[in-house]
Amino acid sequence: MTRGYVTMLRKSWSPKNRARTIVVLVYVFVFLPLIGSVSSLARTSAEAAVRYYAEAIAQGRFEDALSVETDRGRNDSSVTHGSVVDLRRAQVAAPSSVSAVRMYSGRDALGRQRAAIDFSVNGSTVTREIYVENTASLRLHVGPWRIAEGAAREETVRTEGYATEVTVGGVSLGSVGGTTASISISASDDLWHPDHHDHEVYAYPGMYVIGVTQLSEHTEYSVDSVAGASAIEMGTRAHHQVDITVDEETHAWHQERFAALATACLRGEKPEEAVCHTQQYPRADSIDVGEISGDQREGLRAPSIQVTTGDYETTVGLKSEVCFDQSGERRIVFKNYR
Repeated sequence: MTRGYVTMLRKSWSPKNRARTIVVLVYVFVFLPLIGSVSSLARTSAEAAVRYYAEAIAQGRFEDALSVETDRGRNDSSVTHGSVVDLRRAQVAAPSSVSAVRMYSGRDALGRQRAAIDFSVNGSTVTREIYVENTASLRLHVGPWRIAEGAAREETVRTEGYATEVTVGGVSLGSVGGTTASISISASDDLWHPDHHDHEVYAYPGMYVIGVTQLSEHTEYSVDSVAGASAIEMGTRAHHQVDITVDEETHAWHQERFAALATACLRGEKPEEAVCHTQQYPRADSIDVGEISGDQREGLRAPSIQVTTGDYETTVGLKSEVCFDQSGERRIVFKNYR
């Protein structure tokens, strides 16, 4: 009897039966779950897809958000598109959160459904309306849905003053100012002059790391009026301001030295702390600088300087700005005001 049982067992595990068993096991453990997953993806709702997209943005998983957008015109590896800097692959300073997702009934002329996402960014609510469409092509997490118009928007970042580089989320906006004077002067120099630049950026709502490489120890910076900020808040306003100005000690030095250095320039001298692009009156009997006005951003000016010589009297105006040499040392550059 034992011999008969063994013989029957051998027949049941013949190569032919073994192959059938393997096919059945593969079907049960591989294909059935796969079919179930595909069926589940196909049933993914538009709201679930929008929520996945919103959470990816809020958590700073921008590559995941981009993967479900159909905006192929911007989905390449470049960080610039014409004059616009694309921050959709930038580094966030801190995650945000999604406080609400709202779906609107009906479809537009292109068959797309409208949705609204409320992001909470640093305590502020930012609402973005997007459009989602059914592409009939399944993708993990979002099923057949794709984001036809996403949550990124164009915003303006103005950089003003002096810096060798400003970055947002690790993406460079370039230098601020330069070795060419911000306004026309009668002579060139090798000093770094202040200037301003407007940058159009394309960004999701969120807090982005900001970096300012300062030109000199005599400068300080603020981001949207927050001194020394380490992040910039995108989505809560259309225009942003990054100011890199001389510090208070340097501004006080500028005010203190203006009259003496302006007088030296007008007399045709070459003081060490100044660069003179001015008219000269080497035979002046007296020079009265008069009232001085201005601030750290705009520089200083004296519009009514009285110059008296043995032959005549005249009124001249000078304005000045602090500039820096290659070692970061400060100089006051004078030029004619009118």
